[in-house]
Amino acid sequence: MNDKNASGLAICAAFVTMAIICFEAAVAQQQTFSRSHFNNYVSHLAADSDVTSCYRSGYGAHEWLVYDLATARNISGLKISGVLHTANIRIGNFFANIGVGDGFGDNGLCYFTDNTDGYYDTMGQHTLKCPNPINGRYVSVQMVDPVIVNQLVICDIKTI
Repeated sequence: MNDKNASGLAICAAFVTMAIICFEAAVAQQQTFSRSHFNNYVSHLAADSDVTSCYRSGYGAHEWLVYDLATARNISGLKISGVLHTANIRIGNFFANIGVGDGFGDNGLCYFTDNTDGYYDTMGQHTLKCPNPINGRYVSVQMVDPVIVNQLVICDIKTI
């Protein structure tokens, strides 16, 4: 190979590397955090838009997941898929908070279920409507004294 071709390849390689770095930075903007996870079912699986891969918390009374949307936006509710293993079973006592602070106490309450509601449709999806739209960057779901299960399982979470 002559020097002219070698320098052309070096420029292309540098461009490809830069494009990959830029793409990775754009993808990495949204993040998830959790109190714990079970085996390899880590928190980012709740926000990967794939309902066949799910986040599973460890077993505990106050398991939580936080989804960082990277930028604040007006949110009127959430669509959560696969919170439970079986559709048409309810999960009791969980909060969904939304706001610009990265802590639970900093953000407004969007939704709370107290064992009398929270049924899922046959696809295992639950739509949580906030009483009023909330401007927020952080979405958190936290179980409090679980009724039927003590493991938080979220296959997909989206803002509406």
